[in-house]
Amino acid sequence: MSKFFIYDIHLYTRQGNEYTPIWPFRLAVAGSSNSEKTTMLINLLMEDAKAKEDGTQYILCDEIVLIGRYLDEPKWQIVKDFFDNDENVTFKAISYHQMPDLEDFDSKLLLRHRNISAIYVAQRFYAIPKAIRKNVNYISLHGGHGSLSDIKHIISQYTNESNSLVPIIDKLTLSREFIVFDLRRPKTDSLSIRV
Repeated sequence: MSKFFIYDIHLYTRQGNEYTPIWPFRLAVAGSSNSEKTTMLINLLMEDAKAKEDGTQYILCDEIVLIGRYLDEPKWQIVKDFFDNDENVTFKAISYHQMPDLEDFDSKLLLRHRNISAIYVAQRFYAIPKAIRKNVNYISLHGGHGSLSDIKHIISQYTNESNSLVPIIDKLTLSREFIVFDLRRPKTDSLSIRV
């Protein structure tokens, strides 16, 4: 009888830091202007690698494709310059006008099966298309991401303590903190909601 080794490719964890999203991931980021969304993403992509010669990146990647409206934002230029100096990572910026409609995507093209992680950024969580919202496995809420009823609706899906957490989360996000929901973890896991 021959022995077989079972490969569990879903355990692939390409991470530069234990607290970053588990690769491949789908992250929704919501918050108003000046809520530090871009700063958080830049720190995830670059961590202290720019500041230190022996620094590391939180999210390890081979290619970054930025699709957005404000591609000339100075912070994105920092990221572009950083990765332009890295021979192992390519960086492309594409205007959101060039992005195909979600309905035009082939449903058989599953990002996670192609080892692609996606980050979707919006000012309001419920402005994110439903098809994307339903498939994220991480949510990062920043200040001004929605109303108190929006907060309650979001967190009630991930914890039984939504009534008591709504004012706390609202206060934290308004004081420029952000909350991350790790939807891969059970509701009972203390790390399923992190500040």
